[in-house]
Amino acid sequence: MFQSITILTAQVDSRLEIFSDGFRKNRAQFDLGDVVVFVAGLAAAIAVLWLLARWSERHVRTDSSVGLFWKLAKAHDIPWGDRWLLWRIARAKGVAEPAILFLDPRLTSPQSTYHLAPQSAARLKMLRRTLFSGIGEMADAPAEISPASIQTPSPSAEPVKTASWQSSLLEPTGDLADALNAIRTLCLQDQPVRRPEPEQEAPVDRQAETPPPRTADLPAADAPVLDLYPWLSSEWEITDSDR
Repeated sequence: MFQSITILTAQVDSRLEIFSDGFRKNRAQFDLGDVVVFVAGLAAAIAVLWLLARWSERHVRTDSSVGLFWKLAKAHDIPWGDRWLLWRIARAKGVAEPAILFLDPRLTSPQSTYHLAPQSAARLKMLRRTLFSGIGEMADAPAEISPASIQTPSPSAEPVKTASWQSSLLEPTGDLADALNAIRTLCLQDQPVRRPEPEQEAPVDRQAETPPPRTADLPAADAPVLDLYPWLSSEWEITDSDR
């Protein structure tokens, strides 16, 4: 009786071992297939996002405030994290043209961005060195936006369709507005900024600058003839009375 129970237990253990081995093999195959599918799906999603980013960069509208901002950020090769930081600063300051942050260093001075976290302030400091190196003390002065720069629509003017967050933002004026318009024009033309060519000097007239002839090159003049006749004549003879 005891021997039969032992044999039955051994058979059950062997069957359980066979079943567990088969389950482990199926589990390993199932996990490997899931990993392959997950990796393939992740790679496809990354490829789609990359293609969308490339397409958006090529077809971005530089005539809009947002498009000009991203165009300048790409031209300066600014990382995505720093782009988002500049965008948040522009929104916090209430400027209608975020691209103005690339022209006026006072908008990103430490005095104007004291509310940033230490890590964001350190990133902004490095970014300002890249954008405004060599400007000097003006870059550290806080920017002052005059209330006159706020454009109030006249009652007779037609309402302008703007985004909800742009309705109360400040517009750049003066030289900053001219600079933004110039940059927008260059971006629309999609032409690189050309440096002014050095002015060419007028052709020099070699004949006009011919030096005067030297004395040695002049023709020999006739030597003056001294009139020695009065001294040799009798009128100039020395007599005893003159002594």
